[in-house]
Amino acid sequence: MLATLLPGAAKIPIGRNRVWRGALQTQSGKQVSAYVKLHATDGALCKEALAAILAQAVGLPVPEVYLVRISAMSLPAEEIPPNALGLGLANASVPDLSQRFSDADAIASALSGWRQLYPCAAFDAWVGVSDRLPRNLLYGGRGDFRVIDFDDALADYLAPTSAPANAILRAIAFDLSEHERYAARKELLRAASGFGAIILDHERLERMFSLLRLIPNWENTRKSSLDLLKSRVSHLPRIFNQQLGIKQQESFTMNQQHNEQWS
Repeated sequence: MLATLLPGAAKIPIGRNRVWRGALQTQSGKQVSAYVKLHATDGALCKEALAAILAQAVGLPVPEVYLVRISAMSLPAEEIPPNALGLGLANASVPDLSQRFSDADAIASALSGWRQLYPCAAFDAWVGVSDRLPRNLLYGGRGDFRVIDFDDALADYLAPTSAPANAILRAIAFDLSEHERYAARKELLRAASGFGAIILDHERLERMFSLLRLIPNWENTRKSSLDLLKSRVSHLPRIFNQQLGIKQQESFTMNQQHNEQWS
């Protein structure tokens, strides 16, 4: 959704990018509270916006995503990026995990009650998000989670077979038995079963990403990012193995059946 940042936003000292909290006005005239991130490059904005919208498409609880226009009325001139655009997420008014819990065991316990635990972990593995915990997952209690921040998705170093750290799997898998790790792997494969279909549904992708054409160099970044994600789908079984610490491979038949699903 396209929106404009209104005057009066406050700068928030978090993350690698500049983040502002303020009011947005949508094209319909509605005002919403949101966090707006300003990126150093067009490519970084493209990649994070693409990942956030894909996360919504696979059913993760991501706050409303906005492509935000920045004007001289919005921010001081020195803060406005060259493309005068930012990525906005609606303010969910919910604390992140680091504000709720002080130790890893408490975080793992909270995660165990989340029904979208494995879908989120599978998505992070697919797009290469490694820093989900503890600040990039909002927690409202009793299984109420919101997924935010995709700024390390689709990093330049990410290759089709790369298996970067997966914060969610690291949090829950450190004390799992071998049998439990295989059970977790099956949950991840089930969660990832629809990723390939989304990447191949070109009409849906065009609708989802229509506003992102306003970002300079969008088409080049879109193509390279989607090509990478398409190629990573067939490697997810091995990526999950690595991220779960599974030493031996499952049977050839099981992996072959999964790979054929994406062919």
